[in-house]
Amino acid sequence: MPVDYARPLDGKPFARPDVAALYLQACRTGDRPACWIAMELAGHDEEIRKLVEASCVAGDLLSCRALPDAGSERAPGAIARREECQSGAGQGSCSVEGLRAECLQGFPHACLALAEMSPSPPDGDALKVQAAELAAVGCAARIMDECEIARMIGPDDQRLTARQTACSFQGTCYGLAQAALRAGDRTAARDLLERSCQYGNDLMACSDLGVAYLSGKLEEPVPGRGKALAEWACAKIQKIRIHDNKIEACLATKHN
Repeated sequence: MPVDYARPLDGKPFARPDVAALYLQACRTGDRPACWIAMELAGHDEEIRKLVEASCVAGDLLSCRALPDAGSERAPGAIARREECQSGAGQGSCSVEGLRAECLQGFPHACLALAEMSPSPPDGDALKVQAAELAAVGCAARIMDECEIARMIGPDDQRLTARQTACSFQGTCYGLAQAALRAGDRTAARDLLERSCQYGNDLMACSDLGVAYLSGKLEEPVPGRGKALAEWACAKIQKIRIHDNKIEACLATKHN
C-alpha cells in the first residue's frame, strides 16, 4: 500500500493478486495460517474456502473461525457464522443452546451473540470478556472479522492492537487517525487518514481529509489535494447520502 495521491480519485480497485497467489501456494501445501490470510486477500475464493473448510472438519478450530458467513453449514461453528445469528436474536435457527455450545467450543461470535441478547443473560459481561479474549487470538491470526470484535469490545490494549492490524492489513486506519489527532500528532493523523482513504474504501476518511485540508487544520501533502478530495466525496454523497460531516465537505468545495 504505497502512498498514491491519485487514489481513490482514479477509481483503481485495491487488489493484491500476486500476494494472494503466494499465500494460496503455501495454503495448498498445508500451511493453515496462510490459508486464512489467502482467504482475506482473495475475497473468500471458493478454492480457498474448501481448503479452510477441510482443515476445520479435520479439527482445526481457527480454520472453522476463519470460514466466511456464507456456506459451510456442515462445519463446526455454523450457527455463529449465520449473519442473522450475530445480532443476538437468539431465536429460530439461532437457538440459545446452539450458540452457547459454540461459545464453549471457542467461537467468539457465538459468545458475543449470547451476550447481546435481550434480555441479557446473567453471564452477559463474562461472555463479552470471553468473546474479546478469543477474538484477540483470531485477530492476531489475521481473521479480520474477529479483529472487529476485539476493536469493539476488547480492553484498550486489545482495541489498539486490532486497529493496528486492520490498518496494516486492510488499510482501514480511521480509528488510529482519530487517536493521533487526540494526541496532537497531526502529521500521523493525516498520513493514517490518507492510507484509509486511498486503500481502506473509507469515504469518511476521504471527506474528513478534504474538509481538514481546505480549512487548514491539516497540511496538504500535495497542492490541490483538499479540493480534489472534497469534490470527489461530494459526488459520492449525492449518491449515498450519509454522514453530516460529508455535507461539510460539499459546502467547503462550493465555498472554494
